[in-house]
Amino acid sequence: MTSNRTQKMAQLNDLCREAMGVAGRVFQTEGIAALAPADQAAIRERVGTFDAFTSDNDPYGERDFGSFEHNGIKVFWKIDYYDRAMELASENPADPAQTTRVLTIMLAVDLVKLLGGWLVGLFGSKPRSCSFATSFSS
Repeated sequence: MTSNRTQKMAQLNDLCREAMGVAGRVFQTEGIAALAPADQAAIRERVGTFDAFTSDNDPYGERDFGSFEHNGIKVFWKIDYYDRAMELASENPADPAQTTRVLTIMLAVDLVKLLGGWLVGLFGSKPRSCSFATSFSS
């Protein structure tokens, strides 16, 4: 059963996607920005109308993540919750008065690059035992 708090968060997340840039901030990665303007618009449209939520991709019922393919390229989107100053995590993501929603749209490869950079920062170099990090060059 979904709590009232979770239902409110899901509604606010839907609004963040549907009213992009109005009900939250929107960021796109360099990979998305490098695509043709028509592709960027089509991807934003798919994010805004995404409704393929399942227990596998939305286990908490918040509707804060999704993925799909666009022209054979995997695209992810994610909503994060910050305080109004954008310095810390929001204490109550169900309360829009104290939460700034941030929608990030990215190519799957952008996430791999981000995680690879994080691993390099964590370990000082690409760990040899982690095929995920060593499978992709930076």
